[in-house]
Amino acid sequence: MYTKTRIDFLVLLKPEIYLKSIRDFGEKRGEACTIDNYFFDTDDHQLFYTDRMLRLGHYTEKDYSLSMIVPVEEHLTESLIISPLFIEDRNKLFNSKAIIKDNDFEKVLYSKLSKPVSYIGKVLTKRFTFQHFESVVKIDQNFFPGGYIDYEINFGVFDEKKLKEVEEIFNSFTSTYETEIPRYNKYQRLIGKLALASS
Repeated sequence: MYTKTRIDFLVLLKPEIYLKSIRDFGEKRGEACTIDNYFFDTDDHQLFYTDRMLRLGHYTEKDYSLSMIVPVEEHLTESLIISPLFIEDRNKLFNSKAIIKDNDFEKVLYSKLSKPVSYIGKVLTKRFTFQHFESVVKIDQNFFPGGYIDYEINFGVFDEKKLKEVEEIFNSFTSTYETEIPRYNKYQRLIGKLALASS
């Protein structure tokens, strides 16, 4: 298990811009995958109300990673990521028993949280990933409960020394394509769709 930090620049896309982005980046021979995103929060929604996300990403049968994602600016987030996440830790997370002493999992899970977390809901993501200069570009189609779909693009960087270069790439993209700065993060959008689906 290892822990790493990633900085992401992200915006929402209209369906036609999503398709155009895939075509334009396609010459870079991107990789496609499907991700189950499981979101967790406390019973009083401490993460929801502070614009943070605790996400368990499931990529393959045995490949899980845990991310605590926090806002930095309106289009910029920072993620503390643990990967791979062991099966026993994953099971404790789903069973609301994720109290594990003296390791990074606990540090992420209870980062500024005063209560344990429990499972809230899932978003399915179909993702295309491209290496673009110093940035890892992720183009996502997100499927929410109730049949709701949205699209986003994410420019990520692990090396803070490359942050300025990636920001310039991001700014070039947003000046070329029509984009929208997300008012709510993916977890907050999930909560909104769950409310609509149950009404």
